[in-house]
Amino acid sequence: MTAPHPRPATDAAAFLALLFVNAVAVYAPGAVWVVSQGGGGRSYFFSPVALPLVLAKVRSPGIAACVLGAFLAAVALASMLLRRSLWGWTAAPAALFALCLAQGLYAARLLASVSPL
Repeated sequence: MTAPHPRPATDAAAFLALLFVNAVAVYAPGAVWVVSQGGGGRSYFFSPVALPLVLAKVRSPGIAACVLGAFLAAVALASMLLRRSLWGWTAAPAALFALCLAQGLYAARLLASVSPL
């Protein structure tokens, strides 16, 4: 016998809850490294994708917004696909947190090593 399919409202609530957990996991590391850099606002907003933006030397806010949008869309898709999985509620947010923290700290190190003109 198979388990009954969850009601759509319950499924949508699980997706939104996991999306919130993943968003916190993605943006929480920015509070560590952006503050240590003395930045805020825009730096914090783009913190989940700081390293790719720094390495690609992106200067256009439009391109940076597209990169961030693609990343957040991937996080939303992963949240939708993993909403019923225990792994999706434990390992995925932990992996997102670790990934965003590592790339943010590395981007901060790269930015600190660049001498201002």
